[in-house]
Amino acid sequence: MQRPLPLSIIAVCVSILATESFATQRVKTIYGTTSAQHFYTKQSAVFGIQLGSFSKQSNAITFRNRIRLKTKLPVHVEQKNGHYAVMVGPLKTAEDVRKAGRDLAHLQLKVYKNRPAMLGQSLVKQSVDHSFVNGPQQAAKRHGLYHSHPVFLKELPTSNFLSRFMPTKKNWYASAGVGGQFPTLNSSMTVNNGSSFPTPFDQDIYSTTNHAQVFFGASVGRRWQRDNNWLPALSVGVLYEYFWANNVGGTITQFSIPQFNNYNYTWNTASNVVLASAKLNLFQYNWLSPYVNGGLGGAFNRASSYREMAFPEVTARVSPGFAANTSHQFAYNAGVGVDFQCASQFLLSIGYLYQDLGKVSSGQGTQSWEGQSLNLGKYHSHGVMASVTYLFGQ
Repeated sequence: MQRPLPLSIIAVCVSILATESFATQRVKTIYGTTSAQHFYTKQSAVFGIQLGSFSKQSNAITFRNRIRLKTKLPVHVEQKNGHYAVMVGPLKTAEDVRKAGRDLAHLQLKVYKNRPAMLGQSLVKQSVDHSFVNGPQQAAKRHGLYHSHPVFLKELPTSNFLSRFMPTKKNWYASAGVGGQFPTLNSSMTVNNGSSFPTPFDQDIYSTTNHAQVFFGASVGRRWQRDNNWLPALSVGVLYEYFWANNVGGTITQFSIPQFNNYNYTWNTASNVVLASAKLNLFQYNWLSPYVNGGLGGAFNRASSYREMAFPEVTARVSPGFAANTSHQFAYNAGVGVDFQCASQFLLSIGYLYQDLGKVSSGQGTQSWEGQSLNLGKYHSHGVMASVTYLFGQ
């Protein structure tokens, strides 16, 4: 039995089909939001509102993406006479055009008032519909009731090559998320049993178990954005992670003799991790932006709650009673993932993380086990984490 397609895939397909259909229909174009607000006709047609025209496709895409974050109206880029027009539509009636014009005029008033250099430092002149900045009355006085020509956003080439890589916006951010990690531990540990037998019979073998572990992460920092589809954002901050207690215990084989597999044991590990972290977004495609990230810092690894249980028909020994211990270790992580920009100030992220939390060991044992301890070795893991980020001042 075939599974139904997810609603998100269906929505994307419908959007693509609608855009392609719009591009192939005979469309009556209204230039600018002022004209759209005052548009009346008895003609039956398919209508579209042109918000701007660009010589560079990348600038048109950037402008389209910004508009999409602020409205539910269909927005797409269409090539016209060697330029790239940002269009809203299809719209079925003149009333739909007027309503869209009112909504967009209000929307763009906010965007341009707060960010006049919306397209980056290369944007030096805006001859776009002035209702974006001054309101419909001033635009009507300057241009008349209707625009009779396409609206252009003119760009001049940058004089400095490095300025193309300068950020155009800075934000503080806060992020929080949860994830699951899957440790890759050494399969066993050995402890000297004090028997004075020849090797390997003077060693007890403690097997380990790789259980999935839940962890929490939170970070704060600074995010630099630029209006470019490639390398659009860099985030630098401090990341805190907490790894809930995880039982890594298994079985105990005495004297390294398989027939003497006599005990189960439990032993919990937990960690607090603080890292200096960085995330680089590689490119922007609509509301999706893949990234790479990594961090360096320290982990406080806690080993505790050692307990052993003899198997049936085995006379229990005096437990080594390995003490709890917390060790400070160098730690790092590295990962990849994707950001989903669900609103101008919110990012949803899901990604893969490889983490190295350093070594984990118990405290010393008691009585005849004094001077001995359990040493787990390096704590490596592969994990998946989902998080939400809030951008301040967006």
